[in-house]
Amino acid sequence: MSKVKIGILIVLVTALGITAYKWWNSDQGGEYVKQQKYDDHIQSEYGEVKKDEKSIKFKSLLKRNSDVIGWIDIKGTPINYPIMMTDNNDYYLNRNLDKQYSSAGSIFADKKYNELPANPFEFTDNRAVILYGHNMGTWTDVMFTSLKSYLSEDYYKKHKTITIYYPKETGNRIDCIKQKYEIIAVTIQKHYSSVYEDVEYMKNNIDEKGMVIDSEKEKNMFENTKSTSRYNCGDYNYIEDSNYMLLSTCANDGYDDDRIIIICRLKK
Repeated sequence: MSKVKIGILIVLVTALGITAYKWWNSDQGGEYVKQQKYDDHIQSEYGEVKKDEKSIKFKSLLKRNSDVIGWIDIKGTPINYPIMMTDNNDYYLNRNLDKQYSSAGSIFADKKYNELPANPFEFTDNRAVILYGHNMGTWTDVMFTSLKSYLSEDYYKKHKTITIYYPKETGNRIDCIKQKYEIIAVTIQKHYSSVYEDVEYMKNNIDEKGMVIDSEKEKNMFENTKSTSRYNCGDYNYIEDSNYMLLSTCANDGYDDDRIIIICRLKK
């Protein structure tokens, strides 16, 4: 093949590559905008603020989808979403609130550690709950992507508290219950980390009073958790029979086994 033909071939391949990239990037941009509009609509429709106090319109939200078990809000961050739970952990990996396909999926609670129909945030038969959400890479303000920012201690210092809202039926009405969590550790672990096993232990070893049977083991789990943190999240001491929440997402856009895990404790 002559040098001229080789040169022409290189130009053609390069042009095709640029065209393909522009097409892919445009398509991704369109999906991103669509996702943003959908999220903004859900957040504005079901969240309300009265006298600087936020609440969620769970009655209408549950009519839209009865799989909703709560709402997570981290003030000053993009995380402001309904929380889903079904008996199939894969269901909301790629489905939105309306059960339609979405590459971003939804924030959902791990069914493995909870018994339906009990709401895991009531902690009646468990002491910990895990929430999952996608890391969407360049879509930095979608789902749990912004959890990557917690790898910076400065970011953590500005966003230490996580708020959970969940519905509770009282007579003929549905009340909005608010819980505050404090972050006690920020860590990167494998998806088969013992941190997840600790949550399972706190599910399966509860006595009739809702307390962990082996308090010494619980204390050791707490100390081990703190020791894995990338930085000191405060001088938190072990408190017997605390309730915990883990936020989990892929560390590298879903391409390996690493997970960013934010470990939180319910404020008493």
